[in-house]
Amino acid sequence: MKLILCFLFVVFSLNAWANDDKSQTILYVRGESELKVEPDQVTIVLGVTTQNKTAKRALADNSRLMQKIITALVQQGIDKNDLRTQRFGVHPIWSSRPRSSSSSEEWKSKITAYSVNNTLKVVTSKMELVGELVSAATTAGANQVQSINFGLANPREYREKAIASAIKNAKEDAGFVAKSSELKVVGIKKIHLDNAAASIERVQAASFSRSALSAKADIAPPIKAGDITVRASVSVEYFLSSK
Repeated sequence: MKLILCFLFVVFSLNAWANDDKSQTILYVRGESELKVEPDQVTIVLGVTTQNKTAKRALADNSRLMQKIITALVQQGIDKNDLRTQRFGVHPIWSSRPRSSSSSEEWKSKITAYSVNNTLKVVTSKMELVGELVSAATTAGANQVQSINFGLANPREYREKAIASAIKNAKEDAGFVAKSSELKVVGIKKIHLDNAAASIERVQAASFSRSALSAKADIAPPIKAGDITVRASVSVEYFLSSK
Protein backbone atom coordinates (compact mmCIF):
# COMPACT_ATOMS: atom_id res chain seq x y z
CA MET A 1 0.00 0.00 0.00
CA LYS A 2 2.79 2.43 0.79
CA LEU A 3 4.34 1.88 -2.62
CA ILE A 4 1.05 2.64 -4.37
CA LEU A 5 0.57 5.89 -2.44
CA CYS A 6 4.11 6.92 -3.23
CA PHE A 7 3.59 6.28 -6.94
CA LEU A 8 0.41 8.38 -6.98
CA PHE A 9 2.21 11.24 -5.26
CA VAL A 10 4.94 11.22 -7.90
CA VAL A 11 2.41 11.34 -10.72
CA PHE A 12 0.57 14.21 -9.05
CA SER A 13 3.81 16.16 -8.63
CA LEU A 14 4.68 15.72 -12.27
CA ASN A 15 1.31 17.00 -13.37
CA ALA A 16 1.52 20.01 -11.09
CA TRP A 17 4.89 21.01 -12.44
CA ALA A 18 3.86 20.37 -16.04
CA ASN A 19 1.08 22.98 -15.68
CA ASP A 20 3.30 25.51 -13.91
CA ASP A 21 4.64 28.34 -16.07
CA LYS A 22 7.49 29.07 -13.67
CA SER A 23 10.96 27.85 -14.47
CA GLN A 24 11.87 24.48 -13.03
CA THR A 25 15.06 23.56 -11.24
CA ILE A 26 16.02 19.91 -11.56
CA LEU A 27 18.66 18.29 -9.39
CA TYR A 28 20.20 14.98 -10.43
CA VAL A 29 21.57 12.88 -7.57
CA ARG A 30 23.17 9.45 -7.54
CA GLY A 31 22.81 7.56 -4.29
CA GLU A 32 25.02 4.60 -3.45
CA SER A 33 25.31 2.16 -0.57
CA GLU A 34 27.50 -0.78 0.37
CA LEU A 35 26.70 -3.32 3.05
CA LYS A 36 29.07 -5.88 4.51
CA VAL A 37 27.22 -9.07 5.45
CA GLU A 38 28.54 -12.27 6.97
CA PRO A 39 27.80 -15.19 4.62
CA ASP A 40 25.35 -17.83 5.78
CA GLN A 41 25.66 -20.36 2.94
CA VAL A 42 28.48 -22.17 1.18
CA THR A 43 28.54 -24.01 -2.15
CA ILE A 44 31.24 -26.63 -2.67
CA VAL A 45 31.74 -28.33 -6.03
CA LEU A 46 33.56 -31.67 -5.81
CA GLY A 47 34.41 -34.11 -8.54
CA VAL A 48 35.75 -37.58 -9.17
CA THR A 49 37.31 -38.73 -12.44
CA THR A 50 38.10 -42.36 -13.20
CA GLN A 51 39.65 -44.12 -16.18
CA ASN A 52 39.53 -47.71 -17.33
CA LYS A 53 39.89 -49.74 -20.52
CA THR A 54 36.12 -50.16 -20.81
CA ALA A 55 33.37 -47.64 -20.21
CA LYS A 56 31.58 -50.14 -18.00
CA ARG A 57 34.51 -50.50 -15.61
CA ALA A 58 35.25 -46.77 -15.59
CA LEU A 59 31.61 -46.09 -14.76
CA ALA A 60 31.56 -48.74 -12.04
CA ASP A 61 34.71 -47.31 -10.44
CA ASN A 62 33.31 -43.81 -10.59
CA SER A 63 29.94 -44.80 -9.14
CA ARG A 64 31.61 -46.65 -6.28
CA LEU A 65 33.78 -43.66 -5.35
CA MET A 66 30.93 -41.17 -5.68
CA GLN A 67 28.76 -43.26 -3.38
CA LYS A 68 31.60 -43.28 -0.83
CA ILE A 69 31.85 -39.49 -1.13
CA ILE A 70 28.13 -39.01 -0.59
CA THR A 71 28.18 -41.34 2.41
CA ALA A 72 31.12 -39.44 3.90
CA LEU A 73 29.37 -36.09 3.47
CA VAL A 74 26.15 -37.40 5.05
CA GLN A 75 28.16 -38.71 7.98
CA GLN A 76 29.50 -35.19 8.45
CA GLY A 77 25.94 -33.92 8.89
CA ILE A 78 24.95 -32.94 5.35
CA ASP A 79 21.37 -33.63 4.32
CA LYS A 80 21.01 -35.63 1.10
CA ASN A 81 18.70 -32.89 -0.20
CA ASP A 82 21.70 -30.54 -0.11
CA LEU A 83 23.56 -32.73 -2.61
CA ARG A 84 22.98 -32.66 -6.34
CA THR A 85 24.79 -33.80 -9.46
CA GLN A 86 26.07 -30.81 -11.40
CA ARG A 87 27.79 -32.51 -14.32
CA PHE A 88 28.29 -36.05 -15.57
CA GLY A 89 30.10 -37.35 -18.60
CA VAL A 90 31.66 -40.42 -20.21
CA HIS A 91 34.42 -39.71 -22.74
CA PRO A 92 36.64 -41.96 -24.86
CA ILE A 93 40.41 -41.59 -24.67
CA TRP A 94 42.02 -41.89 -28.10
CA SER A 95 45.50 -43.10 -28.86
CA SER A 96 48.15 -40.56 -29.84
CA ARG A 97 50.01 -40.65 -33.11
CA PRO A 98 53.41 -42.30 -32.59
CA ARG A 99 56.41 -40.17 -33.55
CA SER A 100 57.86 -42.97 -35.68
CA SER A 101 54.84 -43.00 -38.02
CA SER A 102 55.82 -41.39 -41.31
CA SER A 103 52.64 -41.90 -43.29
CA SER A 104 49.12 -40.96 -42.24
CA GLU A 105 47.84 -44.15 -43.93
CA GLU A 106 49.94 -46.36 -41.67
CA TRP A 107 48.27 -45.19 -38.45
CA LYS A 108 44.68 -44.85 -37.26
CA SER A 109 43.54 -43.49 -33.92
CA LYS A 110 41.88 -46.00 -31.59
CA ILE A 111 40.00 -45.80 -28.33
CA THR A 112 42.39 -46.99 -25.64
CA ALA A 113 40.29 -46.23 -22.54
CA TYR A 114 37.32 -44.34 -21.18
CA SER A 115 37.13 -41.49 -18.71
CA VAL A 116 34.13 -40.85 -16.47
CA ASN A 117 33.66 -37.59 -14.60
CA ASN A 118 30.98 -36.94 -12.00
CA THR A 119 30.67 -33.53 -10.34
CA LEU A 120 28.74 -33.07 -7.09
CA LYS A 121 27.47 -29.76 -5.76
CA VAL A 122 27.04 -29.32 -2.01
CA VAL A 123 24.94 -26.38 -0.79
CA THR A 124 24.73 -25.99 2.97
CA SER A 125 24.35 -23.46 5.76
CA LYS A 126 26.74 -25.38 8.00
CA MET A 127 29.59 -22.95 7.51
CA GLU A 128 31.68 -24.43 10.28
CA LEU A 129 31.99 -27.75 8.40
CA VAL A 130 33.66 -26.52 5.21
CA GLY A 131 37.13 -27.83 6.01
CA GLU A 132 35.77 -31.11 7.36
CA LEU A 133 33.60 -31.62 4.26
CA VAL A 134 36.52 -31.12 1.90
CA SER A 135 38.70 -33.45 3.98
CA ALA A 136 36.03 -36.15 4.20
CA ALA A 137 35.25 -35.98 0.46
CA THR A 138 38.86 -36.17 -0.69
CA THR A 139 39.59 -39.00 1.75
CA ALA A 140 36.60 -40.89 0.33
CA GLY A 141 37.89 -40.56 -3.24
CA ALA A 142 37.18 -37.08 -4.64
CA ASN A 143 40.13 -36.03 -6.78
CA GLN A 144 38.78 -32.59 -7.70
CA VAL A 145 37.77 -29.62 -5.55
CA GLN A 146 36.54 -27.32 -8.29
CA SER A 147 35.21 -24.40 -6.26
CA ILE A 148 34.20 -23.15 -2.83
CA ASN A 149 31.88 -20.14 -2.89
CA PHE A 150 30.38 -18.36 0.10
CA GLY A 151 27.09 -16.50 -0.29
CA LEU A 152 23.71 -15.62 1.16
CA ALA A 153 20.72 -17.94 1.40
CA ASN A 154 18.35 -14.97 0.98
CA PRO A 155 20.25 -12.24 -0.91
CA ARG A 156 17.05 -10.31 -1.69
CA GLU A 157 16.62 -9.38 1.97
CA TYR A 158 19.96 -7.57 2.00
CA ARG A 159 19.47 -6.25 -1.51
CA GLU A 160 16.35 -4.41 -0.35
CA LYS A 161 18.24 -2.95 2.63
CA ALA A 162 20.97 -1.73 0.30
CA ILE A 163 18.42 -0.10 -2.04
CA ALA A 164 16.70 1.64 0.90
CA SER A 165 20.07 2.91 2.11
CA ALA A 166 21.00 4.18 -1.36
CA ILE A 167 17.71 6.08 -1.65
CA LYS A 168 18.23 7.56 1.82
CA ASN A 169 21.72 8.71 0.86
CA ALA A 170 20.38 10.29 -2.33
CA LYS A 171 17.68 12.11 -0.37
CA GLU A 172 20.16 13.44 2.18
CA ASP A 173 22.52 14.65 -0.55
CA ALA A 174 19.66 16.34 -2.37
CA GLY A 175 18.57 18.09 0.82
CA PHE A 176 22.11 19.33 1.48
CA VAL A 177 22.56 20.64 -2.08
CA ALA A 178 19.15 22.34 -2.00
CA LYS A 179 19.84 23.99 1.37
CA SER A 180 23.26 25.18 0.22
CA SER A 181 21.63 26.68 -2.87
CA GLU A 182 18.87 28.35 -0.81
CA LEU A 183 16.31 26.06 -2.36
CA LYS A 184 14.14 23.22 -1.12
CA VAL A 185 13.18 19.80 -2.44
CA VAL A 186 9.52 19.77 -3.45
CA GLY A 187 9.14 16.59 -5.44
CA ILE A 188 10.66 13.76 -7.45
CA LYS A 189 10.72 13.68 -11.22
CA LYS A 190 12.33 10.30 -11.80
CA ILE A 191 13.89 7.39 -9.89
CA HIS A 192 16.04 4.78 -11.57
CA LEU A 193 17.52 1.70 -9.95
CA ASP A 194 20.98 1.44 -11.49
CA ASN A 195 22.27 -1.63 -9.73
CA ALA A 196 21.61 -3.82 -6.71
CA ALA A 197 23.32 -7.14 -6.15
CA ALA A 198 25.20 -9.26 -3.65
CA SER A 199 28.68 -10.53 -4.46
CA ILE A 200 29.96 -14.07 -4.03
CA GLU A 201 33.02 -14.70 -1.90
CA ARG A 202 35.17 -17.16 -3.82
CA VAL A 203 38.00 -19.13 -2.31
CA GLN A 204 40.97 -18.98 -4.67
CA ALA A 205 41.93 -22.39 -6.02
CA ALA A 206 45.54 -22.06 -4.87
CA SER A 207 44.39 -21.73 -1.27
CA PHE A 208 42.93 -25.22 -1.10
CA SER A 209 44.06 -27.29 -4.08
CA ARG A 210 47.36 -28.45 -2.63
CA SER A 211 46.18 -28.94 0.96
CA ALA A 212 42.70 -30.29 0.26
CA LEU A 213 43.66 -33.09 -2.10
CA SER A 214 46.36 -34.33 0.25
CA ALA A 215 44.29 -33.92 3.43
CA LYS A 216 44.21 -36.81 5.84
CA ALA A 217 41.03 -37.89 7.57
CA ASP A 218 42.05 -36.19 10.81
CA ILE A 219 43.34 -32.97 9.24
CA ALA A 220 40.85 -30.50 7.76
CA PRO A 221 42.17 -27.64 5.61
CA PRO A 222 41.49 -24.25 7.28
CA ILE A 223 38.96 -22.41 5.10
CA LYS A 224 37.38 -19.20 6.38
CA ALA A 225 34.83 -16.99 4.64
CA GLY A 226 35.10 -13.25 4.20
CA ASP A 227 32.19 -10.83 4.25
CA ILE A 228 29.73 -10.61 1.37
CA THR A 229 29.43 -7.17 -0.20
CA VAL A 230 25.92 -6.02 -1.12
CA ARG A 231 25.87 -2.91 -3.28
CA ALA A 232 23.07 -0.73 -4.60
CA SER A 233 22.91 2.51 -6.54
CA VAL A 234 20.00 4.71 -7.60
CA SER A 235 19.64 7.80 -9.77
CA VAL A 236 17.04 10.33 -8.68
CA GLU A 237 15.91 13.60 -10.23
CA TYR A 238 14.40 16.04 -7.75
CA PHE A 239 12.30 19.16 -8.27
CA LEU A 240 13.66 22.18 -6.41
CA SER A 241 12.01 25.52 -5.71
CA SER A 242 12.91 28.68 -3.87
CA LYS A 243 12.18 28.76 -0.13
